[in-house]
Amino acid sequence: MQLKGVCIKFPRIALVSVRISLIVINSICTRDWFAACSHFVNLYNVLFGANARDRLFKVPISPMVQVIYNCDDFVVVAKPISISVHCDDNIQGFTALLSAQLSVHLYVVHRLDKVTSGLMIFAKSAQAAAEFGVLFEKHKIQKYYLAISQTKPRKKQGTVKGDMKKSRRSAWMLQNSQKNPAITRFLSQYIDGLRLFLLKPETGKTHQLRVALKSLGSAIYGDQIYNSKGSELQGESDASPDRCYLHAWQLVFCFRGQNFTFRNDPDQGHLFTSDSIAMALEQWADPDQLSWSKRA
Repeated sequence: MQLKGVCIKFPRIALVSVRISLIVINSICTRDWFAACSHFVNLYNVLFGANARDRLFKVPISPMVQVIYNCDDFVVVAKPISISVHCDDNIQGFTALLSAQLSVHLYVVHRLDKVTSGLMIFAKSAQAAAEFGVLFEKHKIQKYYLAISQTKPRKKQGTVKGDMKKSRRSAWMLQNSQKNPAITRFLSQYIDGLRLFLLKPETGKTHQLRVALKSLGSAIYGDQIYNSKGSELQGESDASPDRCYLHAWQLVFCFRGQNFTFRNDPDQGHLFTSDSIAMALEQWADPDQLSWSKRA
């Protein structure tokens, strides 16, 4: 800050503390208690040191991550919204949080965006991580996502296919070319004035699903990057979205000769937790048996 020719430099710790404090306040305002608690812990560590919390509290105050499945080779967990997989500007990432909870070193084998909730796999050894890497590379792990939009798509089901190109800031855009295309198949149904999507990505590009739905004219509700009308919801014109409505719902794969199927219904966001959505999810309970568009 410049004041009458005098340059005042704020310590980095002060800037980081202010930034985290604002995130905590925003999380409380949006009732995202997991993020508020997690970022409060990060603020405490920045101010008083990484081990100060342990000296002051006899039990950790970090929120517990929901573990869906845990074995010697890998763990499947439910990632909440508003936390990055890795460290984000000195804010503890989801991987570190989970590693501390399980007291084991974890290997990241795939990622979810900060705004996305749902199922994630973490390997417990370099060998297991390498094997999962091959499965993902060969598209042997089937992923199913849920999304909600407040606008009608150009078509109710089908395939979105095209190359991805970096756009302004953090955004990506879909191209007409198909040299190395992102491929997303989708189904949808109309529920209570909203459009519920079941998404089946066959590639794993950055922001692939979010860009795919935007290209259909149905950007995800609450997506601050791709939905400029994110706060316009019928009957709630003055309300801000309580989350970005994208959730990693099911995982299906075979690891070392054993078949696995995991499902995690969303529990964050009032739109995701309505009775109407719950009924729709049961209709889609076995996605592999649904009528998807043909492979391109």
